[in-house]
Amino acid sequence: MSFCRPLELERELIDAGHHFGHFLRAEVGHCGLFASGHFALRVATQQPRASECGDESDHDENSGNEAGQQRNCFVHHGAAPLEDADTYAQMTRQVSRRPAIVVDFLPVRVLLQRVSRAEVRVDGRVVGKIGVGYCLLVGFTQTDTEPQLVWMADKIAGLRILADGAGKMNLALSDVGGAVLVISQFTLYGDASAGRRPSFLGAAPGPIAEPLYDSFVAMLRERGCTVETGVFGAMSEVELVNDGPTTIWLER
Repeated sequence: MSFCRPLELERELIDAGHHFGHFLRAEVGHCGLFASGHFALRVATQQPRASECGDESDHDENSGNEAGQQRNCFVHHGAAPLEDADTYAQMTRQVSRRPAIVVDFLPVRVLLQRVSRAEVRVDGRVVGKIGVGYCLLVGFTQTDTEPQLVWMADKIAGLRILADGAGKMNLALSDVGGAVLVISQFTLYGDASAGRRPSFLGAAPGPIAEPLYDSFVAMLRERGCTVETGVFGAMSEVELVNDGPTTIWLER
């Protein structure tokens, strides 16, 4: 497949994604072609070698020679089973020899702040308020699954990061009667690697993210946590006192 056929590349990527049971997000170089999903494929289109271009006249010979020395690239960030990573590595090699394809596994993301108090307001009205505990900013991707949410709920309920009598991080929420304030936060997936306005393509849209948010809140309550929430998707003001400060980034 040549550099000059991005539409064919997009079709092959999406067909391969459906074959493996995932709906992929493919970004084909500067052409801006996307299909959203749990596996985010960034495709950096490259010029073929001059010797492989035949009679095509729209390539740059120098950039083609340099790009021709590059190979397909596959990165596994650990959020999917290794066997899936191997499968997708084989898939990307079959799609094309020319583009460099990087597969990102986008996890559930939680920014946890240990607080002495926190509250969230919508339209000037307090909709969620806690004392000692955690303020959680939570983001979801488009195909996050129940096992990921279960792991995250178990982790947060069991974390021992609250101070004991000696001031050491040694106590869990249940030990101090703490609470959790959960706020949806799609901007955790902001990608500002290019340009000055971040892209949020990795975040799940509202119709997908809201049921995940509700399930996650329910799981925390099932584990004995006292939970307050914001209003999903609403413009909000969050006020808190970070105790420590203590801030932990969680992914699964």
